[in-house]
Amino acid sequence: MADEKESPFSPLPLPLHDLRLHLLIVSGAFAECFPEFGMPFEDAASLLRQRGYRIDFISVSGRSGADHNAAQIAAAVEQFPDDPADRMVLIGHSKGVVDILHFLVNHPQTARRIRAVVGVAGPVNGSPLADYFAGIYGNVFSRMPFMYCRPGDRDVVNSLTRSYCMTWLASHHLPEHVKYFSLCGFARREDIHPMMLLTYDLLSTVEPRNDGYVAFSDQVIPGSTLLGYANLDHWDIALPVRERLNFGGINSRAVAREVLFEAIVLTVAESLN
Repeated sequence: MADEKESPFSPLPLPLHDLRLHLLIVSGAFAECFPEFGMPFEDAASLLRQRGYRIDFISVSGRSGADHNAAQIAAAVEQFPDDPADRMVLIGHSKGVVDILHFLVNHPQTARRIRAVVGVAGPVNGSPLADYFAGIYGNVFSRMPFMYCRPGDRDVVNSLTRSYCMTWLASHHLPEHVKYFSLCGFARREDIHPMMLLTYDLLSTVEPRNDGYVAFSDQVIPGSTLLGYANLDHWDIALPVRERLNFGGINSRAVAREVLFEAIVLTVAESLN
């Protein structure tokens, strides 16, 4: 930001990579419906796989609510051998963060295997956009067929409303054995993907510092370590939407995702050591 002072400290050496980490990346709302955009951090993850990391993706129902998808995350985690040396880390993008938090609460026995959770641009407190569009989605779009995804329980938008998310957070306690991290984002209007300008403008009437879908202050998991605010919109922070749709600014955003993902992994590795 323009008013931020430069750090007086010299950069420290980077932490060491820890190949004991097992990274599980959870997709967000409607991601299942658009497989052409890939999974969050898919390209960046391939680079760390070459270093020897175990990285798997959990594709949850794109049109279902958080409790439904929490069960899917639990089932996915239970498929992996229960190795005491395994340092399992869940990384969620967008609604995937909300689904992960519900998994931790709804499935406490399976959640004991999780060492850390990273939320990336997650609508943790919900989004005013969900409140605005919940009725429209419920009455019209929830019943429309999608080529690649089933309707699910049709609760995807309702589970992102601020009333739902804030009430849930106030009435549920996140497990203390897990370390939490939040990577947030917001961008100027000229840096928002053109397909998100309508939602960016709608949300800007409430909070101009948003990523096109979620306000900057609603992306922080309670009690988490704030990793920072990326100057990227809701898609660019984790998905190659611009590349797949042939929009500009491709190379810089792809590089940003690679750097951000490795920084996430190194920070978690350092914290768990």
